[in-house]
Amino acid sequence: MSVPETPHESAAAKFAYRLRKLRNERGMSAQQVGAACYISRESITAIETLRLPPRLDTAQRLDKLFDLTEIAYFEDCYHDISREVERSPFRKYTDLESLARAIRAYHPLHIDGLFQTESYARYLISSYEPPGKIEEYVAVRMSRQDVLTRESPPHVVSVFRESVLREVVGGPQVMKEQLAQLLELSELLNVVINVVPTGRAVFPRGMFVLLTYDEEADLGYVETEVGGHIIEPTDQVNWLSIQFGRISGNALPVGESRELIRTIMEGL
Repeated sequence: MSVPETPHESAAAKFAYRLRKLRNERGMSAQQVGAACYISRESITAIETLRLPPRLDTAQRLDKLFDLTEIAYFEDCYHDISREVERSPFRKYTDLESLARAIRAYHPLHIDGLFQTESYARYLISSYEPPGKIEEYVAVRMSRQDVLTRESPPHVVSVFRESVLREVVGGPQVMKEQLAQLLELSELLNVVINVVPTGRAVFPRGMFVLLTYDEEADLGYVETEVGGHIIEPTDQVNWLSIQFGRISGNALPVGESRELIRTIMEGL
């Protein structure tokens, strides 16, 4: 996405437009602004091109950097952006996911969206989205997977419960193709897939993801029946990290996980 030409398109465009304008007026590089805000140059560029929503602490530091603390310009924009994205927190999540250095995820109900085949994704999405939106959402889910094979991809660790692999979603052929894709993706150097076998301890009530960045603080994401939520408070993110460690400790090693996936696939 390009730099917005006008600040009137959205709250995010207003934030990005003003940030770039002030940065240029001060003769500052994205690297310099990022350093002042304790975030990376890439994050500043992503905010300016509407690929990443700003965080509250970044907005507050920008106000301080550009002498706007009294009117809290960027902080007010941040809250306007938050109100806009409340209707679509998953869109915000995918933006954050695309810039993460590492992704850790626990999935007790279905295959991770980063690993889903088109047929598997379509079957799941059709169970909760109106018919006219299904293909749009399938396309979005497929496009997310580019992150796995791009240059400098994130390190991804995904943990599934065995029941997820045995649930025949969309029919035996769809599920067989899905498990085959899991095996293929597990061969990537940046992807680790572990399975918690049946009979091991049952952990959190639902899925969650942890996103790690080079400079910015870690973030969490959780999904419930009423929607997804970005988790920013450090204590909550740390709690999710501890939970992920407990879950991983009960999972099979990579090699044994692959063998279990293969066994289930061959039995379909």
